[in-house]
Amino acid sequence: GKDVALKHTSPIARVMDQEDLINLQRAVATVSMFGDEAVMLTFDTEEAGEYIAKKQGVDPELIRTPTQRKALQEQLAEAAAAAMEAGVGG
Repeated sequence: GKDVALKHTSPIARVMDQEDLINLQRAVATVSMFGDEAVMLTFDTEEAGEYIAKKQGVDPELIRTPTQRKALQEQLAEAAAAAMEAGVGG
């Protein structure tokens, strides 16, 4: 009753993952010449961390789920709003 995920760990698969990360890094660096907004408009920055972690072979249990990321974003937004309100009111 458990899900099984296959992980390719051959040397060729690892080299391909590293090439993917190098290509991503180059692409982001090139687009960033046009500013942070261009990067955010071009790339799905919310999914990039998970993509990078998977390519680096990070244990999937350590990667937040989309639901966890959304909840954390909401908490951070609430904290930022409260801090702004305290700064304006104080």
